[in-house]
Amino acid sequence: MGESEPGSVPRVYYDAFQVAIANGDQARANVFAERWYASRVVIEGEDSEDAAKAKEMEGGTQAVWDNDEVEASGGEGPL
Repeated sequence: MGESEPGSVPRVYYDAFQVAIANGDQARANVFAERWYASRVVIEGEDSEDAAKAKEMEGGTQAVWDNDEVEASGGEGPL
């Protein structure tokens, strides 16, 4: 098996986070957001832009969820 790029693990967690949100699984999205953040910190440190973005999503998936509901309803709020 070939070696993976250092950033590929966080990318997998980010992709899983997006899939969970798209499928309405907020609990699982929170778990993947936490893992995304933790892997970014290990690779890049807490001061990196990517880690900061991941930190915003960690535990804050309700904002993403609410935004998706507004977008899905054409800007009229929750369905």
